[in-house]
Amino acid sequence: HELRYTRDAITWVRENIEGSPTTIEAIGDSYRSLGSRIAINTGLPTVSGWRFHQTQQRKKFEHTTVDTRDADVNEFYRTEDVGLARAIIKEYDVEWVIVGDEEAFNYPAEGLAKFQSGLGGLLELAYENPAIRIFHVIPDDELADASASAR
Repeated sequence: HELRYTRDAITWVRENIEGSPTTIEAIGDSYRSLGSRIAINTGLPTVSGWRFHQTQQRKKFEHTTVDTRDADVNEFYRTEDVGLARAIIKEYDVEWVIVGDEEAFNYPAEGLAKFQSGLGGLLELAYENPAIRIFHVIPDDELADASASAR
């Protein structure tokens, strides 16, 4: 990992994303990866963070909510099925998708290839450096307007 690219992406997020929109990014092993790097360094919510912290803070929900969210994040990056990835975005109201070196380290290239098309037009590239791309999820109403004007 070139940590300068991670730093640059985090700086961009801090300077350009307002409010507390939900992100999705690789989760990785606690204390042994750069998983959840955007959430950790910006305070933005993410679908699932470091497993140890999640289970420590949500012990009653470890085998329900935490396991489900971990599985959904892993499926989001692993699947080649654009429809399934879009459903996960909708389920968690994700507004920002992180695809970078940490995701490439944890997930297969076949699953990450779906981001080349922006999940079939759902995502717009908002930031890019040599190691990380950050996509904005286009809101449903804007997608509907674009679809209507294309007719």
